[in-house]
This record gives sequence, C-alpha cells and structure tokens, in this order.
Amino acid sequence: MAFDAQSYHKPILAEKCIQFLNVRQGGIYVDCTAGGGGHSALILEKLSGKGKLLAFDKDDERILRLFGSSEPVRRSRLQFADAFLSNAKELSNVGVTEVKTENAISRANSVANPRQIERVIAGAKFGVSIVYDVTDPAQVEEDLALLAKGMKLLQMDYLGGHGSRGSGRVSLKNFALKSYGAPVELDSLKTLFDEVDSYELFSV
Repeated sequence: MAFDAQSYHKPILAEKCIQFLNVRQGGIYVDCTAGGGGHSALILEKLSGKGKLLAFDKDDERILRLFGSSEPVRRSRLQFADAFLSNAKELSNVGVTEVKTENAISRANSVANPRQIERVIAGAKFGVSIVYDVTDPAQVEEDLALLAKGMKLLQMDYLGGHGSRGSGRVSLKNFALKSYGAPVELDSLKTLFDEVDSYELFSV
C-alpha cells in the first residue's frame, strides 16, 4: 500500500496526548499505532535524542488471523460475547460497584484535584464466552496458544485505568472447551488454558 503524506490524517489532540504522557528524557516509549508518525515525532522531539522510541504500524500475522484486518480485508477468527455477572445474588447486599475517592495533588503548585472513580468491586465474577472459528486446522494450536499467552499477560496487567492503585485486576478461571464438529483435539488445547488458570500473579 502506497503512503501519501499529503492525504494522511493529522493526529487528534496530539499536543494534549504528549502533555499527559509526560515524556521524560532517557525514557523508553512504545507507539503501537505509529501510522504517519505524528505522535511519534512529538515524542522524539521531547526525548531530544536521550531516550528510545519503538514504533510499530503493522500487526503480526497471527494477530491479524485472530482479530481480522481491513487491509487486506479478512474476518476475525475470534468472536467475543458480552460478559454478564454470574454471582449477582452473592453480591446483592453490597452491590456490584463501589465509588473510590482520590485526591491528586499537583507537584508544581500543590493544587488539589479531588475525584471519584466508580469501579467493579473485588469478588465480582463474569461468565465469558469466546468462539474460535476453525478455518485452518493446522493453525488452531498456534492461534489458541497466542490467545492463552495474551490471557496470561492480562493477569499480570489490568483492564482500564488506575491499575497501579489496584483497579482492573482480573483472574481467569474455570476454562471449558467445546467442539462443534471441528477436527481438533481438545485435550491438548485445554492444557494451554489450564496454564492460564494457574498463572495468576496477584490474588483477585
């Protein structure tokens, strides 16, 4: 695909994004959607040659197989359904969410910025269903191994914001695999997700 710098879109709120990123000289930064390099150029400007920027604009072929792509057009092999609360009765007396109050203090002028964050409470459980479309039996194990790896990494990270303060931690448990006529061996695939089940870094 040819790249036309004149017609390429300009990054939205680029200066604001860099402001909140708070680039520090000597730091290491990753831009996973480099595109035309608008944000990357601003990061490099802030680094002043004293840090490192890793810029990517093309996903791995295995990622494209799992999640699809627009260029070239291909369908996703994964389908994610809505995740509904499965222990609502257990939480009926305390509710599903809580409001956490924080007070951020500016280091520059000591101005307080009180805020409230609503988050799902610890102990909430959700049922998750994922459909994998077997389009090439020879690639099933590789595809699902990558999905399992992503789930392991997710358990070492968090969903949403404020993860450094305990929000968004998830634990993935009780996997069950079912085949609907696909020529695959479920036992070996189940082993991949049994590893995810025991990979929890922090107790949730």
